[in-house]
Amino acid sequence: MTAHKHLKERIRARMARTGESYTTARRHVLNALPPSDYQLTGGVHPDTHAIAGVLANRGMLDPSTGRPLSEAMVSGSAAAWAPATSSGSSRPTTCGPWSSGSATPGSTRTAGR
Repeated sequence: MTAHKHLKERIRARMARTGESYTTARRHVLNALPPSDYQLTGGVHPDTHAIAGVLANRGMLDPSTGRPLSEAMVSGSAAAWAPATSSGSSRPTTCGPWSSGSATPGSTRTAGR
């Protein structure tokens, strides 16, 4: 059994998908892998752990602690930045000054009305 079985599987899958030669597909697959000095941060949720890992490896730190951003911090930031909600509205509903029925920008409506 080869030591690089999974790598070869990924290369052959790309060859089948793109029609590339083995050498070209191998180069693309290897370039997609993180560099050897890339620090894996681990995590619970795939999306937030991936974002936190990229930010940590780019040198972004939590200004209050000087440590890499936690998954919770990234998740909270993502909720604040998300423009769409499940209802299709373009207003954020999870946080920010427009949550809980308060006035939208430019309106004179007050919360609770």
